[in-house]
Amino acid sequence: MKHEDAKNKVWVLVEGYLDVYMYYKVFNANKILMRKVEKGTVVADSVKKALIKALENRRNAGMDNVIGIIDKDYEWLCNHDVTMPNLFKTDGRDLEITLLMDPAVRQEIKANLPNIDDLCNVTAPASRYIGYMYIAVEKMNRKPGIPQWGVSNFSQTGSLRASYKDHILAKLNNKLNKWGEHTLSCSDIDTMVLNMQLDAVDDKFIWRGHSTLPLLAYVNGQDQDYTDETISILLADCCSRENALNWDCFQHIKQWQEANGYDILSKEESLEEVLASI
Repeated sequence: MKHEDAKNKVWVLVEGYLDVYMYYKVFNANKILMRKVEKGTVVADSVKKALIKALENRRNAGMDNVIGIIDKDYEWLCNHDVTMPNLFKTDGRDLEITLLMDPAVRQEIKANLPNIDDLCNVTAPASRYIGYMYIAVEKMNRKPGIPQWGVSNFSQTGSLRASYKDHILAKLNNKLNKWGEHTLSCSDIDTMVLNMQLDAVDDKFIWRGHSTLPLLAYVNGQDQDYTDETISILLADCCSRENALNWDCFQHIKQWQEANGYDILSKEESLEEVLASI
């Protein structure tokens, strides 16, 4: 960051590899340096916390040319949200769900996955219930990741098993036991959903990408061409730069760059600009 070349650019810190893959198309590559943050970079129990800590350190050092993009997650629902002038959040719960719920992306991906709407409709109840499990953990102010849910145990090709809630709740309670926390019952989850009015919250804020995409892939029939990883890349490929620039996240970054004298977002060059650069 002390190098002269670096001082003239804006550092963009992100959480994941898909973020790097997707966001590079939205920024002017000549004006930014993008880095995926690692937990070891700053002492923290999650990549998100490490990223936020890194931003705080840079701001305290008087550096205004560093921004971060993080997943919205569930903190905003549980009054644990962190806000900073140079910290921006995905429109949906995370990048994968933001992409999946974008109408233009959903339409574009049908060329490869024509049944994507059916897959989402079939898996929606489990995607929401897993989201509720993570919200319950967030309310406890717990951060360690919950183990993989084992989608093969509560879903099958084309449908969910009738016992999907029992399996998901059992997985959560195994983790709660290891933490020394009280286990939860179905009625506890129902009460939380009622008190927080979660049934009225849009799917894009409840579904979790790293749970939903494996579930979509499994219900689709575990076609090797369409795993959770390949679906995530496909979603990113189906999102145009112009479309992403219309997301709230990048509209807020646009406001930030205008207020701070930067010009880091990619844009379609006019004929006059192209001729002027020759």
